[in-house]
Amino acid sequence: MLEAAGEALSNHWLNEYRVAIAALTDERQEAYRQTRELSANPLDVFLARPKAWLQPTMARKANGTETPLARYGKHMLCDADGLFPDELNIWERVVLEAEAAKDGRVAWYSNPARASQDSSGIVYDDVDDKRIVRPHFVFFSRQADGSIVADIVDPHGHHLADSLPKLHGLACYAEANGHLYGRVRRFQRLKADAGCLTFKSRM
Repeated sequence: MLEAAGEALSNHWLNEYRVAIAALTDERQEAYRQTRELSANPLDVFLARPKAWLQPTMARKANGTETPLARYGKHMLCDADGLFPDELNIWERVVLEAEAAKDGRVAWYSNPARASQDSSGIVYDDVDDKRIVRPHFVFFSRQADGSIVADIVDPHGHHLADSLPKLHGLACYAEANGHLYGRVRRFQRLKADAGCLTFKSRM
């Protein structure tokens, strides 16, 4: 009872003062993030703005040779040429090109697959355990009124065992938080033949 009451009070304070906490230095915010991680149940946290990454620029093949990674424009983080190097598979490239070409697009973000302050994660149920899916892309568009809206877009193979639980988790998140985004989409690759990909958009 005491532990439950303590966690409830802590969670209440963290939510009540979340705006003030977000204005603190990165070091002070980290202390509050660690406190949130002690919760028995997942809590919403502010996504930290990425400032700098160590991003690979070369891909190493099995024979030891290296080739430059493809570089893409309009990423939130970029090199001196305004480009971002990334190793995308074929259906991720198709989705990126289609989404980046939409009217009003101003930037996109390759959401890190690792657990970090600058990675957006969404909780889903996997049997009796809580896990986190990290959508691959976040796209930003300028609205007619000048405001910026974010879209979550996640290309994913339907053949994986956790595909359905992740889809359900994203659907639940979209239902609860859809008003904060322009769109929440999950693209599943249905087939690939002769270099042609077919996708289904979910949510």
